[in-house]
Amino acid sequence: MFAPVPPAQEPTSEQSAQQAAEQELNETYALVDNLLDQNKNVEDIFRVLKERGLPQDEAVRLVMDLLVDRVNVLLDQDKHVEEIYGVLEDRGLSHDGAVGMVQNVLAVRANVSFFRKKLRKAGRQNIAIGGLCCLGGIIATIGGYAAAAGKPGATFVVFSGLIIFGAIQFFRGMGQVNQANH
Repeated sequence: MFAPVPPAQEPTSEQSAQQAAEQELNETYALVDNLLDQNKNVEDIFRVLKERGLPQDEAVRLVMDLLVDRVNVLLDQDKHVEEIYGVLEDRGLSHDGAVGMVQNVLAVRANVSFFRKKLRKAGRQNIAIGGLCCLGGIIATIGGYAAAAGKPGATFVVFSGLIIFGAIQFFRGMGQVNQANH
């Protein structure tokens, strides 16, 4: 017999308010992104956001986040930093502000690259150690079984701990390398 399907629960007023706030934030991000695409400067964007009732600190954070995204895109396109400074200055940032933003983005990218290399190295070591342990446990188990085979009452040891440890270590390393590559 089939059980009746319970009716879908209506979202609570708190969930509805949270969803509305998230939707409004996404719309605001899209608006600012569109204004940046239209080559509007920062002051014009702040004016539009103020008209929408967005507090100044949130407006600054939002615009700076999107400008940082633009800097990353330009760097990914192999644009020269001087060109990126010009783009930011055209958007209303001072030269010092543009230089500071680009230098901060470059520093973060360098840190990310450094940590990815470290994570990749650790992952490769875990793959090697885990593979050797797992393979060693399997070989030792097979060797013990072969030595005990055909002998009445003989026993052998299954190196399950070593095999399991090795497999876990191997797959942990695979995950680390995969994470470092993405």
